[in-house]
Amino acid sequence: MRRPLGLLFLLLVLAGAAAGGWYWWAVARFVESTDDAFVQADISAVSPKIQGYVRELRVSDNQEVKAGDVLVVIDDRDYAARVDEARATVDAQRAAIAMLDTRRVWQKAVIAQAEASTKSAEAELTRAELELARQRQLAKVDVSSRQKYESADADQRKAEAGLARSRAALAAERDQLAVLDAQRQQEKAKQQQAEAALKTTMEKLA
Repeated sequence: MRRPLGLLFLLLVLAGAAAGGWYWWAVARFVESTDDAFVQADISAVSPKIQGYVRELRVSDNQEVKAGDVLVVIDDRDYAARVDEARATVDAQRAAIAMLDTRRVWQKAVIAQAEASTKSAEAELTRAELELARQRQLAKVDVSSRQKYESADADQRKAEAGLARSRAALAAERDQLAVLDAQRQQEKAKQQQAEAALKTTMEKLA
């Protein structure tokens, strides 16, 4: 009677030892336990190119990701408004330049008219000078009256004054064209700055 019981006990011990060995091999040898443990993990900081509220989260905890995956979607309404504002600034600068170009065309026409007036004044002065010289010679031989000579002298002075006014007006119109050219350069520089700002803002949204 004792012998079968001893054999049964031995079999139970062997079975327990086998089960314990299998558990250690399959599970227990991978388990670490300590009262003072530290966990090491790799942390990658993720920062967007633009600031804003998160509209959509496209990853979950411990999800594996790779380069190029979209992690979050940021609400871009503020930057879209900035793009619209920058585009409006560019359009405004283009309109300002177009207006200046129109004014330049008109100013050139004014200059051409002033040049024609100056040539006419020069011709009038030449005619008056010739008439004055003729009347002076006639007055010396008492062929022409003193009144005609004085009238010719007055016409010559009047022609000189008219030519001076025409030349001054022409110079003023040419100066105005130079002012328009300078303004156009300034507006062109502003346009380039506005286009650069628009490009930068759009790149942030890309």
